[in-house]
Amino acid sequence: VQITCMVLNHDGNLEDACLLGAVSALLDLKLPAVKIDMKGGGNGVVQIVSPSYDHEEDDVTEETKDANRITKLTIQKGTIPISLTMGVYDNHKILVDMTREEEVVCKGVVTVVVTTTGEIVSLTKCGGLAMSPEDMAACVHLAIGRAKEVEELLLSLDEAS
Repeated sequence: VQITCMVLNHDGNLEDACLLGAVSALLDLKLPAVKIDMKGGGNGVVQIVSPSYDHEEDDVTEETKDANRITKLTIQKGTIPISLTMGVYDNHKILVDMTREEEVVCKGVVTVVVTTTGEIVSLTKCGGLAMSPEDMAACVHLAIGRAKEVEELLLSLDEAS
């Protein structure tokens, strides 16, 4: 599975939006049934099994049932990566969800990707402004709070579909 994000226009917070879009796409992903053909003794060839809709009830085999099976990708609660990008300004004030104009004038940017269980997936700081460990911990804390809100929303939307 490969996801490509094509951005036509943005007003800031691009990394967060792209990750959220990719996660949403994965939550909605449905995969067709496949079989592995081991002919020739090699590694095997993965083939999509064509669905069959023209069988009589008595004529349905296990292979036909498998062909009609669509698998929805499942992602466990607590493992969804959610990012939060924050701008840092001269007076060490932190601003979340910056617009493009705010991104331009900030002295540094911190992007934290976390799961709702508190696992830090990624932490990136760009810009020349030094940050104290307390400020970095505050950024991680904010990201975990945002992750819980966003994961709850994503999972509720996924259950509704």
